[in-house]
Amino acid sequence: MPLDKKRKPHQLRPPDRIELDEPCFEMRASGELFADYEEYVDALMSYQARTWSCALTGKGKLTFEEAQLSERQAQRKVDEAFPE
Repeated sequence: MPLDKKRKPHQLRPPDRIELDEPCFEMRASGELFADYEEYVDALMSYQARTWSCALTGKGKLTFEEAQLSERQAQRKVDEAFPE
């Protein structure tokens, strides 16, 4: 899980109680759902900020999605180097 600028693993926020007929906003990077647009935009800005780092390589100054991609690529390399 990508690390934030405080080097803590990202914790998904608890889901809002959203009714099926209510409009909502989904965060593409994390799958989180938001009933409030302002909260969604705040979270989106946080995910797009270059304050994230890869938990496996330590590479920093990434967006949340770039950190996720870096972690997937690093894990794939480890899995290829050390097959079961």
